[in-house]
Amino acid sequence: MILNFTLGSQKAKKVSEYIGLTLWLFIIPIKLNRYFNLEILEALSNNLPSFLGAAGLFLILLSNKSRFSKLTVVKSAIIAIVISVLIELIQLLPRPGILSYAVYTFDYFDILFSIIGVVIFYSIIVLLYSKKIINN
Repeated sequence: MILNFTLGSQKAKKVSEYIGLTLWLFIIPIKLNRYFNLEILEALSNNLPSFLGAAGLFLILLSNKSRFSKLTVVKSAIIAIVISVLIELIQLLPRPGILSYAVYTFDYFDILFSIIGVVIFYSIIVLLYSKKIINN
């Protein structure tokens, strides 16, 4: 079945790892944009970190060589979505002490963008696998 496969080749895992880390690094300029009030990424700066973070987590899970190496692509996608949603829900909890000065906002669109990010990269991986570009 096309849904039950793992990334077996080391080359595919390495590429997945590099792309996932690159997506995570793209979050930094977007977050910095909020502090410097640049209008370059103003429209994207609210939800794009959720998109990139969840998609990056999915690709990092696929590239893992140890504990998560036996996870199928579907299980990796589900884990990435669950972790992303939990991170967003944790923002609803009150923060005690010095943490109360950190400003985090809960947003339903962040959950939506997290799911969309994982689904898009899941679709890309399945497409590459079905076209035999990614081989096991």
